[in-house]
Amino acid sequence: MPTFHITQGTQNIYSDVEKLIENAKGIVYIVTTLKDLSKMYHTSIPEKIKICEKNGGQVRLLTEVSNKEHLPFVSRFGATEARIGKLSSKGRMVVEQESQMIMSDIVWGDSDQTSVESDYAICTNSSEMVNNIFILSNLLWENAKALKKRSKQE
Repeated sequence: MPTFHITQGTQNIYSDVEKLIENAKGIVYIVTTLKDLSKMYHTSIPEKIKICEKNGGQVRLLTEVSNKEHLPFVSRFGATEARIGKLSSKGRMVVEQESQMIMSDIVWGDSDQTSVESDYAICTNSSEMVNNIFILSNLLWENAKALKKRSKQE
């Protein structure tokens, strides 16, 4: 039986993302804005990516960058691979192949707040929803521009 729940608050959502990545053994897509990525950078998510890779998984990061000066920051996040592409949404999608997903509405808009309690995400392991979001993420990935692939030693 699939589970479905709503997580409220940025830190709680990031905690769910950390757990998803840490336990992943397959491909995980993180599709989000640069602003959200900059907030994720100051969590345990980059360390959880290393654990995911040790478990045989990989994390593919897809974001939109309007200024090329931000490209080094995207690389430093530590994803297995990163690509830059046009995002039609300002929300976030984190999905593990054939496992679970976390999806949010618009993340903060133009606000500079760091912890927004009105930030919420739907979380589910419903195979139909997970597979549809995974296919969407993969399509966005295939149409995005690759950054240099990170070496395993980094």
